[in-house]
Amino acid sequence: MLTSLVVGFCNAYLGQYLENLDKNQLSFSLLQGKAELQNLSIKKTAFENLDLPFSIHAGFVGKICIDIPLTRISSQPWVISFDQMYVIAGPKKKNKEQMEKNEHMESLEYKRAALDLMEAEWRSELGFRGLASLLYNSTCSSWISHLTSLVTNIVQNIELTLTNVHIRFEDAGISCPGKIMACGLHLKSFTAQTCDEKRKTSKFLYYSPEFMYKLMELNGLAVYWDTDSNVFSDLPLNDLCQKMKRCLIQRDAFILTPTHGYAHIKRNRVTAPLQSLEQPRIKCDFVLDQVDIEFRDAQYYQCCKILEMLSRHGNHKFNPGRQWKYAGERIIAAI
Repeated sequence: MLTSLVVGFCNAYLGQYLENLDKNQLSFSLLQGKAELQNLSIKKTAFENLDLPFSIHAGFVGKICIDIPLTRISSQPWVISFDQMYVIAGPKKKNKEQMEKNEHMESLEYKRAALDLMEAEWRSELGFRGLASLLYNSTCSSWISHLTSLVTNIVQNIELTLTNVHIRFEDAGISCPGKIMACGLHLKSFTAQTCDEKRKTSKFLYYSPEFMYKLMELNGLAVYWDTDSNVFSDLPLNDLCQKMKRCLIQRDAFILTPTHGYAHIKRNRVTAPLQSLEQPRIKCDFVLDQVDIEFRDAQYYQCCKILEMLSRHGNHKFNPGRQWKYAGERIIAAI
């Protein structure tokens, strides 16, 4: 019974991004506050509502773990971890079905805008005084304040871990006919957790009412561009996972060679407006161990072709010459 409720909850909130879940994919321990989902497929329509110039061709998440400290639900961190996250995207193919879908989306946007306008007019006529006096009495206001404080503590104390992330973009001859190109981002691990001003992390930390500190660590971040590649998205799911996991990248295909780094973020939590420019709302110290960037002629040519193809989706056209000229003028002006 409880397992079915958890599966229903996950389908309700993750159903937009993941395929239908079942009980065989879930491992749940009520007393320990741990839930684990395994072997999840990412929907190809997960981000269609964003109207991006590319679409997801295949996606897989090996494991999602959620660890909730039931005894200290608001003081200890909630740990959310993702392992083996593989995503393959590619340019959208224009066809009759896609054009009809775009027309349908435009119709939905028009209806949503009309509903928003009607709701705004209704709110302006009704006003909020009667509603506020009904809802926000002393008892209800106390519960809302307590619940808001609890949710805020939980959100600020979430610990996120990503391991073995591989995001790949494939173009099978659309931008450059006769060439199969692939570019991607590979990340060995990423962690984001609450810490103190000395970058010390612990499950038991004193949280200042004025400042909040976060420590983010990157390990094995790399960006590659393969000018002559193979298509992975057409492979069966098991073969695709093995290819994405063991993807052997040639040394000359790297744009950014694997690097490591961390970021220490300090956020001013004071609700009052800041009076001085010397007191920023957010301060970030970002450090990378070593950054080696290489861009070869074939990679640059294919990159320009893909950006030109993707820019046709919107209203702006990509002009590499104008972009480089602007960058050069900004650098010269700063010198």
